[in-house]
Amino acid sequence: MSLRMETDKAINVITEGAIEPWERLTDALAEQKALEASKSDEAADAGRLAVSICGLAGQFGLNSRDMAARSDGWALLSAAADASKNRLLSSAAKRTTLAVSAHFEADDDGGYRFINNRIMIVHPTMGSSEFLTTAANAIRFLIAELGLDLDWTPRILEGPPEFAPTVVLDAGPDPNYVFELLQVRFLKRNPDGDLVLFQPQNWQLELKTTT
Repeated sequence: MSLRMETDKAINVITEGAIEPWERLTDALAEQKALEASKSDEAADAGRLAVSICGLAGQFGLNSRDMAARSDGWALLSAAADASKNRLLSSAAKRTTLAVSAHFEADDDGGYRFINNRIMIVHPTMGSSEFLTTAANAIRFLIAELGLDLDWTPRILEGPPEFAPTVVLDAGPDPNYVFELLQVRFLKRNPDGDLVLFQPQNWQLELKTTT
């Protein structure tokens, strides 16, 4: 097999095993849905993606432990992958977890705009990191380690730009079940235009029922 064919094969493997699942996940998280904080399909997909990305390193003969020593992001993603594979073998207090929450932007007029659902990697010693960003950086790190000419610019998708007077989410067929496990976070733009954490005093949640 020629070097060009080997390179093309490596690019296809990374595209199918990492980039395309990452893009499907950002599509899913941009849907205005109420997701369970720790047991959603999206969190499970994130765990599988972490396993796939870290597994690609070994598939190409790279040392994942060495990569983790040189990249905090790779170390966090590796911890998430290990936790996803061994969820039943370790206690919640010790393992890395994936936590989902809906994020809304608040304006000065009492309106709310759905940004997206976000998955956080929560590690007992390394702290927390947003999953999509961490996974994207890990993919780009892997591409660089392999020396591949693969130009990929990850883009985390957001919901529509319109604000509404209530916090609206699609709760599926059983809003009561989702409500018990739902986490909502708010952000607001500071004078510099950056989104920062914010807690409104009064806000109304509207869970839409769909079949």
